Amino acid sequence: MSRYSSLASGTAIQYLAEQIDEFNRKFDSLSQDISVIKHDAGYIKEQLNLLITNLVLDISSIKKEKRDEDEKILLIENKINESLNRDREFQDNSEIYSKLASSKIKEWNNLDKDTMQFIISAEYLFSALQKIDDSDFSPCVLQFSKAVENELFIKLFKPFIDNISTKQNLQNLLFKDLENSKTRVFAQQIISGSNNRRLTLGQMVYILNKSDARNPSYAFQEYFKFIGDKTIFKIMNDLDYVNKSFRRKSAHPEIMGIQKAEEIKKITPEVINRILITN
Repeated sequence: MSRYSSLASGTAIQYLAEQIDEFNRKFDSLSQDISVIKHDAGYIKEQLNLLITNLVLDISSIKKEKRDEDEKILLIENKINESLNRDREFQDNSEIYSKLASSKIKEWNNLDKDTMQFIISAEYLFSALQKIDDSDFSPCVLQFSKAVENELFIKLFKPFIDNISTKQNLQNLLFKDLENSKTRVFAQQIISGSNNRRLTLGQMVYILNKSDARNPSYAFQEYFKFIGDKTIFKIMNDLDYVNKSFRRKSAHPEIMGIQKAEEIKKITPEVINRILITN
């Protein structure tokens, strides 16, 4: 081998060795990056599990307080909202849960935006709560119930309230209703307007049941005239069942198991689909 050939061969070997060293440095750096990513992913997963666990614990504490059901439900709703606002997994994956939710509602795009969000969050909580052993599914159950409650108000109460609020001397017309404990809540809702929501699912079911042309209440008579013979009356039993077996019980001290969550998950789209066709 000539001197020039040896030099060329040595240069090639040196270049190859340098390339191998560079590759090893990049590989080591990549391995470190992967380790960091794995650590961060594990930390995020741990934090998310902690977030859901803390939500369940907070709600369990609220459910044991000496308050009426509606007060506890308001406090529970606040805790759910706080948790979901901090939950990165929910924020990052809300689109897939939206697809799950929308597949079961025939006229999904006709739903109120809040109703959509209640169902999407309920679907997410249905998955998230299964990661905790013997979990309380009350947050999931309540969100599905809220979807029914909200859509019922938007479709069958808001239009009436907006319409009657244009009447002159409304306060005088509702004077007796405001004095009566059985009609006061509805009268107060009419006066405060549809944007200042007060009516719960149970109260709306009560109003629908009592709406009759013979009812001495001005508010109830006017509401009966407004809704006429809408098919909503055909699902009164379903609405009452959602209220008593799910919404109200979500505030009771006992744990609501996954069976309850599965049941309300199935019922909610069916009831909302029927609310939608009443318009």
